[in-house]
Amino acid sequence: MSQKLKIALVCGAVIVLLVTARMLFHTWRIPQNGMYPSLPKGSMVLGREFLQGPPTDIQRGDVVVYERERDGKVYDFIWRVVGLPGETIEIRDDVVFINSRPLRQEVVKVEGESDILREHAEQTSYLIALPHTRSGAKDSNHPSIVVPDGSVFLLGDNRHHAFDSRADGPVKLGAIHGRVFQQWVIGQ
Repeated sequence: MSQKLKIALVCGAVIVLLVTARMLFHTWRIPQNGMYPSLPKGSMVLGREFLQGPPTDIQRGDVVVYERERDGKVYDFIWRVVGLPGETIEIRDDVVFINSRPLRQEVVKVEGESDILREHAEQTSYLIALPHTRSGAKDSNHPSIVVPDGSVFLLGDNRHHAFDSRADGPVKLGAIHGRVFQQWVIGQ
């Protein structure tokens, strides 16, 4: 095989690899603190794009990307899956209940005006932020809701600073187009 042919094959393979990677993976920047402390404002996340329709393997604890219209424009939002289809979700005094069972929370540290807690949900756990003084706050409670088939209930990790399923209701699986699997913070 000639040297030119080898170079052409390698270049072709690299181009195919880059195009395929761009189709399967995407980066998003976190523009606000709704996912703090897990994904602070300014973080970059890498996610897998779902090209073949809605995902079928979404699990509690996954951080997903979905489209939502606000003020006539379509935006990507990134929140954590807390409730799955058919489950009853309720929030009382900042504790999430799934089918009447509370998710266990433990304080990890105090940071500024927030308590950082580890929330345990079945086989996964993740960090959430709650304000020190939260008694009676409007975001501390959410009435019981059954998550419809084909939908999930999403929450931001910064529970009092996230416009999530508590405000917009459950999100249809068809609106989800990515799952985050890597994050990094720029400038730290």
